[in-house]
Amino acid sequence: MVYTALPKIAIIEATVEKVLQKDKLVIVVDDIERCDPEKAREFLYFVKEIATMKCCVSIFITDDKYLPVPTHIEREKEIFFDKFFNYRIVLCPLQLLDMMRYYERKLEPAKAMGEFHLDLPSVIYQKLLEHLRQWAESAQGEIGLIRGFNLNQSDRETDVKERQAYLYTCTERLGEPLSRPRTILKFYETYRRICERLYKYYSEQSREQLKEYFKTLELAGLLFLPAYVEVCFPMEWEEILGDGFRTYLGRIQESQGEPKRFLSELIQSTLRLCDSQSSLDVYQENKRIRFLDTLLTSPEELPNIVNGFTTQEHEWFDAIEKGDTQVMDANWSRMLQKVVEHYSTLKEDANSDKGRVYLERLIQFAKEQVTSKHWKVDTLLQAVEQVNPDRQDSFNGDCIVPLASLLDTEISEEPFLAEVSEQAENRLRVIMSSCLHDYFGPICSALLYAAPQEREIITNAWRAIRTDHQEQITSFLVRVQQCEIWRKRFSENLKGLNGLETLLEDAKEILMEKDHWKYPDIQEIFKLANDSIKESKSLLHLLDQIHIARTRDSGSCLSAAIQNKNLSGAISCIEGAFQRHERIQRGLHELFEYIQCYKPGEISQQELLRLHDLVTQYYELKPFGYWKSTVSFRETLLALEEQSQNRPASV
Repeated sequence: MVYTALPKIAIIEATVEKVLQKDKLVIVVDDIERCDPEKAREFLYFVKEIATMKCCVSIFITDDKYLPVPTHIEREKEIFFDKFFNYRIVLCPLQLLDMMRYYERKLEPAKAMGEFHLDLPSVIYQKLLEHLRQWAESAQGEIGLIRGFNLNQSDRETDVKERQAYLYTCTERLGEPLSRPRTILKFYETYRRICERLYKYYSEQSREQLKEYFKTLELAGLLFLPAYVEVCFPMEWEEILGDGFRTYLGRIQESQGEPKRFLSELIQSTLRLCDSQSSLDVYQENKRIRFLDTLLTSPEELPNIVNGFTTQEHEWFDAIEKGDTQVMDANWSRMLQKVVEHYSTLKEDANSDKGRVYLERLIQFAKEQVTSKHWKVDTLLQAVEQVNPDRQDSFNGDCIVPLASLLDTEISEEPFLAEVSEQAENRLRVIMSSCLHDYFGPICSALLYAAPQEREIITNAWRAIRTDHQEQITSFLVRVQQCEIWRKRFSENLKGLNGLETLLEDAKEILMEKDHWKYPDIQEIFKLANDSIKESKSLLHLLDQIHIARTRDSGSCLSAAIQNKNLSGAISCIEGAFQRHERIQRGLHELFEYIQCYKPGEISQQELLRLHDLVTQYYELKPFGYWKSTVSFRETLLALEEQSQNRPASV
């Protein structure tokens, strides 16, 4: 519908002039580009007719790039709009930081912001931008390491490049939602509401204690994050309210979908604003997530975690001290997890051994439950999962949790280890491989003190720790011994954890020769490194003891068959092991070592078929390290078949 009825317009114009006399009628139109295109076009024509009246002036506040025009004149858009607008004022786009600083001046600061000297959101925004850029630049360094060592990792290099490009995209995306005035106003209202709630719950706390606590938290960043997500990503915020930050972050870390992938990078960047990416910083990261989850779910508990503990944890620690078996029986796994999580805080208590005492009592209690048949031994071994970096990092503040060594001391000689399931044993081996990467963090830091010029080689060796733990340590040592300083000092290759101890001792000697050993931070990192080796040895020893106990009895059938040179009987033993789900991996290795003694033709076709079936069943079970073993077993059988077919007829 187009308004062109001139007689009516003339009547309206005369009426308006009579009312206004010498004044003007000003028509202000805002956000017309948000309307349905057809309605917007109709309205433009209507206003044009009104605006032609002498007594009227129309002002459009709009982005004319998005104003609708008839399809047939799309290419002549500028000429078309000249018929509507005879004068234009082009405003420069508002810069986000300028808008943020404007609102920070105009809005009355929350009491918590002023009293605790928190960085304003504009400062946090700039820190996050810089942090994301640094991550992107560090990815470039990783590409250099891959190329520098001529590693055949083209897929890995492609992944790193893609991540680098995505991080640069994140720096652009961070400010996009806040660039709209309505959104940024809502952001500051939400931010102030969170600050005021914080002030309410902390109003009676010691200011000195709070300042120190807030400093370690990087509190301003933790207040920026929920306000940003709540305002800019409301649907994701609903998920966080339901699950908590820890669960939500764990779920989205591998997500490739948006906006979860972006929020994963943002949350991790916020949690690490003041830290490097060392494993020693995981304690601070966990403390920040804990603060956020408490702020969301139980803000009244905030004063109770200034010293690191909630009311519930105080009750649990008290139960451990009193030996309350009922509470420990009902909450043992969670209590153990909390002691590991807060080991550093407990260690800093007046009684410096309190964390260790709590661990010892919990392990002794679990040992008694297993011995009395109240628990299965697999339940006790769940304790080792608390060392797993995927669940709870074993590094807390300035110490390493001695969980593996305490477990090894308490249970490595116990007969009930024979009852450990093969599934539990394999799970522990997977955990061991994960743990080594974190245990090597302080070890690498110690080596870097001695050879800072070899940062690339040492860092690359640490990053390469990903495969079977028996190969990890030797592989690490081979790489590190490529450093010029250690090529000169060692004529033979170092191996295993003992070789690692030797390397660490040599690094200490280098520092003493340079007169650098006097610095306390260097001595502290070497203590952490030695503790890491101790825990690694304990965990490996415990795994060996479990394997020995499990195979001590079940191996008698196979051993007897091998001693009697009864191949069919040996195969039957392994077939029975598959049915009982026990001792499969080690048994197969022993069987195939025994097969090496046979000559082509001495193994019947039926026995070869049974052996092939065993390898197939083994592959389908997918135990720890299955792929390498499966290939070796299958190649052995195929070679035997080939040799049997090519034997001379006279043989």
